[in-house]
Amino acid sequence: MDYDHTQQVSGVWLTSLLVVSSGPGVVVPIVLGKPVEVVSPWAILAFLLVLVVLRSFSALTVTVTSECLEVAFRWGWPRKQIARSDIASAKVVRHSAWQGWGIRRVSGGWLWRIWGRSGVQVTMVEGAGKHYTFGTDDPEGLSQALGG
Repeated sequence: MDYDHTQQVSGVWLTSLLVVSSGPGVVVPIVLGKPVEVVSPWAILAFLLVLVVLRSFSALTVTVTSECLEVAFRWGWPRKQIARSDIASAKVVRHSAWQGWGIRRVSGGWLWRIWGRSGVQVTMVEGAGKHYTFGTDDPEGLSQALGG
């Protein structure tokens, strides 16, 4: 069964994260009516860097084919490919909101997610229980596509 699903962070949430993370250096002086020249070039650079990072991690596409499971963030990088033959099992899981977003090391494996608490944990054939958890807003569909 082929499966292709993209989960995206809402534009409102993304904008809020951007303003909160870099607003003090760039947005606040401009809103207060200060000339743009007063805004530090480093603050502008930091703002642009945060924008690129947030934007790149704002969508996660999961594709399942008969050969592999492929997970990629918005611009195709970072990307993870796992051969279907290397997957021992897949199950729906819930993870803590404290585990964050992006790519993180978690107990026994890795977590890839952008939003929400639902995901599918894929346990590898080799690696003594090593697993990857992929966050998704369609955990049942992904698990079913993987035969879980």
